[in-house]
Amino acid sequence: MSKPLFVHVPNNVVRDGNLSSIDFCVFMRLLFLLFITNSKDTIEVDIAKFKRVLNINDNRTLKSSIERLRKLGYICNNVKFNRRSTSSVVINMNKIDLKNNFTRLPTSIFKYIADIGHPGVRLLFYYESYINRKDSLRLYCYPSNETIKAETKLSNRSIIEYNKRLVKSKLLKMTQHDPEPEYDDIGELSWNRWNNHYDVRLENLL
Repeated sequence: MSKPLFVHVPNNVVRDGNLSSIDFCVFMRLLFLLFITNSKDTIEVDIAKFKRVLNINDNRTLKSSIERLRKLGYICNNVKFNRRSTSSVVINMNKIDLKNNFTRLPTSIFKYIADIGHPGVRLLFYYESYINRKDSLRLYCYPSNETIKAETKLSNRSIIEYNKRLVKSKLLKMTQHDPEPEYDDIGELSWNRWNNHYDVRLENLL
């Protein structure tokens, strides 16, 4: 049985609050293409296939995302969409550091995009980026909602909705923790809020 391929994304990209979920997925796919073509920094992209893999329906959405990535410094060139040939995309390699802090998920994640949406993909990478797979006793993370919002550009409503999609797809196990009452030194009542635990079900992607 062949070993599964993985998509590697630097943690600074995973947690960049300037990126929308579509921007993240577009750049994540570009990084994967860069890896499998063993290219130095330039990728030749079949736009039609690229959109199909990422479940993007029209050129305008993709063009807008690529332009935002260029303005944020992830892409170096003005990408021209060619109908009869591939389009060249030049990646800013100064943004890429795969030697140390990066997150990886199996390429089967592409098959789930239609079900979990671009925000679902972003959240799955995000949670995985905070899990230490070397610690077998704690294969989960527990970022606060405030941190998730700041680092993924998602609203509370979107986080709740796409967490549900991930759980339904059996790609995420979420353990909710309700607030518990506490009393301080002078007897004042306060509520101790426990962050939810997020367990990425990596075994279901392999």
